[in-house]
Amino acid sequence: MGNGTLATSPKLPRPPSTLLEAHDWSLTPGRYVGVAPEEEDEDFDFEETLREIHLELADLNAEAVELAAKIAANFEGLGI
Repeated sequence: MGNGTLATSPKLPRPPSTLLEAHDWSLTPGRYVGVAPEEEDEDFDFEETLREIHLELADLNAEAVELAAKIAANFEGLGI
C-alpha cells in the first residue's frame, strides 16, 4: 500500500471487473447492495390510531393547563 501499488485485502474483497464494468465502473455501494422492502401491516387502522393519538393529546393538553395553573399559584405564593 505505501509503495504506490494496488493491494487487495481479504477483509474487503474486490468485486469482479465485469460487475464493475456492467455498472459503468461505479463504486457506489447502493449499486451492489439491495435494500429489503418495507413490510406493510395490512391490519393497521390509520384512522383509529390517529383518533387515539388525538385523545391522548387532548388529555395531555388538559393536564398541562392544570400544571400551569399550579405553577402560577406556587409563584404567587412565593411572591414572584
